[in-house]
Amino acid sequence: MQETNSATGSAARELCRNLERACRESRMYQEGHPTREGGFQQLIAAMDRALAAASPLKLIIHDTNISVGDEAVYTGDPGSDNLAFVLFRDGLRELIFYPEIPQDELLLLVDAIANVDSIDRWDHDLVTTLWEADFLHIDYVVADPLMTGAEISTEIVDSLRNVVLRRLAQAEDAIAAMPERTLDTPSELANTPSPSDETALRRLLDSPPLDAETVRQMAADPCPLDDLYLFLTQLLPKAETPEAAAIMIGALVDEIAKMIKNADLETARHLINLVHDAAGANPAVVAAVEQADFRTPELARAVRLLLAQRSDVSGDREGGEEDGSCAQLLLTDPTLRPILLPVLLDLLADEEDRAVRRSLLAILTARRDLPSRFIVSHLDDHRWYVVRNMVQLLAVSPDARPDLHLRATVHHPDERVRKEVIRTLERMAAAGQDSSPLLRVFLRDSDSGVRTLAARIVGPSIGERGMREVLSLVERPDFSTRPESESEAVFSAIARLARAGLAVSTAVETLESLWQPQLWRKKSAALRTAALRTLGSIPGDEATRSLRRAAKSRDPRIRLLAEESLSRKRIPENE
Repeated sequence: MQETNSATGSAARELCRNLERACRESRMYQEGHPTREGGFQQLIAAMDRALAAASPLKLIIHDTNISVGDEAVYTGDPGSDNLAFVLFRDGLRELIFYPEIPQDELLLLVDAIANVDSIDRWDHDLVTTLWEADFLHIDYVVADPLMTGAEISTEIVDSLRNVVLRRLAQAEDAIAAMPERTLDTPSELANTPSPSDETALRRLLDSPPLDAETVRQMAADPCPLDDLYLFLTQLLPKAETPEAAAIMIGALVDEIAKMIKNADLETARHLINLVHDAAGANPAVVAAVEQADFRTPELARAVRLLLAQRSDVSGDREGGEEDGSCAQLLLTDPTLRPILLPVLLDLLADEEDRAVRRSLLAILTARRDLPSRFIVSHLDDHRWYVVRNMVQLLAVSPDARPDLHLRATVHHPDERVRKEVIRTLERMAAAGQDSSPLLRVFLRDSDSGVRTLAARIVGPSIGERGMREVLSLVERPDFSTRPESESEAVFSAIARLARAGLAVSTAVETLESLWQPQLWRKKSAALRTAALRTLGSIPGDEATRSLRRAAKSRDPRIRLLAEESLSRKRIPENE
């Protein structure tokens, strides 16, 4: 954990106390009540002080306490009156606040937390409520919802076994239809549907390398169809062709699906390990595994049933240890998870149940192990929320690249998708990838919210070209009419990039042109004020000289703002 200083800890402690109070009074008093209004105003003041001490401010949520870095700033006993407990119970693990939070976003946050126990759990929860609010200045991190337990259905669908038996019967019928004497005659083998597959399978069935336990089970049941996988796992290592191996792997996948549905995850994992072992000893199995598509309907239905059962009970109880370990094994086991990732992704694209979608998204983002090739095929989906989810997954894909995989999404018709792309670009930039080309595109977006979010995350990696793109925004004729939040984000970006040494001269020149009076185009007072304050936050002689020129302006408001900015820079008069 990152260390925090006493000022940050004290400010965060005060913020948590006021947030708890505002939530409590929101439940106790009607809207407009003086006590409720007074508590909310104190929360606003506490938020301003906290963000002045640390920006952004990250609150880490534990079961009974909240911390900033390694310093606890809030603690209490478990219960509905404990702010940390309520947030932790509903899956939140971090709350991140960014500067200039408007009152309406803070009010939405308080209202959501205050009324969390009144939410209709069949359709919503706290995370969903926050997600739908689509905050610009508040972010959050959600825990894997399956780590707390899941109730596994005990129903067994017989049709899964029927599929397995049908596949085996088809292979056996093809073999039985061939006269024994023609097996080695090339001209007659050419007339059979799949000679190489069937010949190899027939040889294996004639003399499989059975162990003592398998022989014992065969003696007890001459046709042990209930243990079909025992034969398949013995035959697979001896497969002579990839085609023969693929038939057996397909049947094994159906067996794995049946075991997952029956919550027999230990056997499912054992079967996958046996396939891995066979691949390690037989090139034909390696080729079959590389070409195999494990995303069978049977496996998809088995996994979805497990998730749906978990989603149905998660709002009503915490879940027992046995169920929790079963779900955790299914979704985190190093053997099972790689097989299930494509299946989970396909389910996410087609799932209509919102609760199941949230579970799937949390599972897929729990680790950086989802290849981008599985994701990009869904980026042209006509449903905006599907594309948004896929963009979110690219942020945690180990081989995803901004310009390669996100270029097609920068002009998506839904601004919610474009905002998610920006958040993903921010995560990729933090991981050392170059997201500047796409960020420059978003700075020119038609939607103010998208432009604001893009300006808020630009950093030095955007380069001098990016700085010029940001500066061009304030020179546009309509800039003074744009929302205040966008203006603040743009000027903050200019100051941030200039402090990093990017195009400082150009930045100072542009800002000076904004505060200087012009007869042919009068700048708004808000624009001139923002320009002078931004100059005050830029170090160096060029910004100082511009402020000193402003301090001699005939406009008293310009002079006053320039003197205040110079004072904050603490520059001696004789310098």
